[in-house]
Amino acid sequence: MAVRCLVFFTISCRYFSYAATLSSPLEKQWSSWYGFTQNINESLFRDIGDGLVTSGLAAAGFTGVWIDDGYALPRDPVTSKITVDPTTFPSGMRNLSDYLAARGLSLGVYTSKGPLTCLAYQAGQPKRPGSCGFEAIDADTFVNEWRVSQVKDDGCGGCPQHGSGGDGSGGAAFAAMRDALNATGKPVLYTIHGCTDPTCDFGGVANMWRTGGDLYSSDFSMWTNRLDLATTPAQAALAGPGSLPDPDFLEVGYSPRSQKGRTQTPLEQRSMFTMWAALPTGLVLSCDTRAGMGGLDDDALATLTNPEVIAVNQDAAVLPMRPVFNESGLQVWRKPLASGALAVVLFFRGNETGPLPEPPAVAQIGVDWAALGLDAAQQVRVRDLWRREDVGVFAGSFAANVSQREARIYTFTKQ
Repeated sequence: MAVRCLVFFTISCRYFSYAATLSSPLEKQWSSWYGFTQNINESLFRDIGDGLVTSGLAAAGFTGVWIDDGYALPRDPVTSKITVDPTTFPSGMRNLSDYLAARGLSLGVYTSKGPLTCLAYQAGQPKRPGSCGFEAIDADTFVNEWRVSQVKDDGCGGCPQHGSGGDGSGGAAFAAMRDALNATGKPVLYTIHGCTDPTCDFGGVANMWRTGGDLYSSDFSMWTNRLDLATTPAQAALAGPGSLPDPDFLEVGYSPRSQKGRTQTPLEQRSMFTMWAALPTGLVLSCDTRAGMGGLDDDALATLTNPEVIAVNQDAAVLPMRPVFNESGLQVWRKPLASGALAVVLFFRGNETGPLPEPPAVAQIGVDWAALGLDAAQQVRVRDLWRREDVGVFAGSFAANVSQREARIYTFTKQ
């Protein structure tokens, strides 16, 4: 089965049906849902796009602007095309897409596999249409008329035209949209939210698929749970170019919603970014990027724009990280890189609930070469990616002090 992948380096996609030279293995983008839910309009997306550019996030690769649920009204009775809300998007999607493209950005849109979108099932909402039975029309509209580069297909509602997918996941409906997007002949990142049981296999259906429920709060224990679901052996076996488990958006920076409740400390946000980057998965923000709105402070920007951590996420091999040690809240993860080096993460999860203690506990986490698949006598140069400095050359083992809820990431390069 063929799906299309969006890549930043010239690499082979596991599933695609055409030849293309594209530009990154993993998409980095911004989505409206966690920050703004249905409270969206055309001006917001223009301002968010401008904020990505002026903040430096676009230069760091965050170039996708994704409109989530809340823009669609019932279909035109003649053409069957989705009607874009003329009150909130008076200039239309193509005009917005062109505005973003002029700034080096791209547009992404939302749909759902059922007759209605997820938002439409809530009281007081219009009957916002999903793509059930209209996959070919919607794919053509999204890609050829609106010029989108990413499509998110949500999992609300059954689709009688395609059945249940056999496992209740809606796999057949998602596959129908996959085929419709492929038929456009243009590269589109296709990401879905269907079955959230981590044993579900969507590797041949979409470029990214959710492995857990929504991250509905900015909370350390919630995202570590989603991390666990995305890193099971079954999910790691599916990961590769164009095929990525998705633990959900990054809670880095601040959005109108996150500011209403407890937010993570800069250390916790950096740890989340570390684990998402090494997983690997697409890096999707929902913080407020508009100037003067308080969504991005210096700590968040430093986290999101660190080129050495981003390079691990963008590594051309797109190999999964796997645990080599996990005991009493102390973890070591190993990720092979295309260069032959290893990315190694030392993570002190510790007590995961409630506020981070002050001062946080500190633990020494070590790993020997046998656990990493290295010869015991091998000389290895270790580089700290967050500090952006070489630590030294080691043989046999390496250890470092790690604060509670901190994830430290290194590259290990044979000498």
